[in-house]
Amino acid sequence: MHKSISVFVLLVIFVAGQSFAIVIRVPQDYPTIQQGINAANAGDIVLVAPGTYPEEITLKADVVVKGAGEDLSIIDGGNDPGDVVTAVGNDITNTTKLQGFTITGASNGGSMPGGGGIFCNSGAAPEICNNRVEGNDQGIAMWNQSSAFLHNNVVIDNTYTGISVSSASNIINNTIANNNIGIYDSGGYQPTIMNNIVTGNTTYGIGCVNPSVPTDLSYNDVWNNGQNYHYCSIYGSPLCR
Repeated sequence: MHKSISVFVLLVIFVAGQSFAIVIRVPQDYPTIQQGINAANAGDIVLVAPGTYPEEITLKADVVVKGAGEDLSIIDGGNDPGDVVTAVGNDITNTTKLQGFTITGASNGGSMPGGGGIFCNSGAAPEICNNRVEGNDQGIAMWNQSSAFLHNNVVIDNTYTGISVSSASNIINNTIANNNIGIYDSGGYQPTIMNNIVTGNTTYGIGCVNPSVPTDLSYNDVWNNGQNYHYCSIYGSPLCR
């Protein structure tokens, strides 16, 4: 009998010590995505219904923001100066996730910060997957040692760069098409670039301003770009292919 009571007490203590994910629904619970994110705690999910949301949002550590799918849940920055989705700080790890949206309408005349469909800064490393990022100045921009895990996204029709890199990010299973530059590594950060389709980009498909190539550049389909690959030294003189 005493043993049964002890087991029950331990079970109650164990269950009480667990944190359970709460699903916050937009617009049912909160009218905007950002209000849903602000109300979320670590481990929670912000679930966004189909519709167009004219706003700019900032991700929160350990919170999943999930749309109904590309072309269903649309975050539209309205071509105002600024970024549509922002992730800032090294507390943003791969337990922070953005999934299932079309992200459009970031404009800033080509300068950064500002003008990014998704902008990761100051060490942020979220997981970004199953999104369509189109019609921005910059598609996905990573600055200051940010290293997002980008997979299964479509990054198309952005005015300048599709994906710009500032650390050893993982860029896997994406389609990057019809931008000015497809994937751009501005400082020899040696990202992993695998299993991507890179096509129709005006200047070049994959470019690195450094003699070193990506850590893993394999199984990509890179074709019909102004120049498919472009590697150059820090002085800007052309290197290799």
